[in-house]
Amino acid sequence: MKKVRLNLNVPTFFGAKDTNGRELYTGDIVEYEGRVCEIKFEPDCGAFVVEWAWSKNQHYAVLTCDVACECTWMGDIHANPEMRPR
Repeated sequence: MKKVRLNLNVPTFFGAKDTNGRELYTGDIVEYEGRVCEIKFEPDCGAFVVEWAWSKNQHYAVLTCDVACECTWMGDIHANPEMRPR
């Protein structure tokens, strides 16, 4: 079976909105639970996630609608690359 690799470098809308009703895309920078996070697709779990800097064996949360509703949009990695979590 041939593996298919998705190119998600292009901002992708996946149906979630933040606390203010703004559509969230891959590459967006959001605040979630006091952390600056980036929205990404995580191939290991096959889901969109909010990812923050590595901390205590956890560095992302699966981006469910409940998680998205707790996010606040701050910018994106294209216009604000310095905001990207490290």
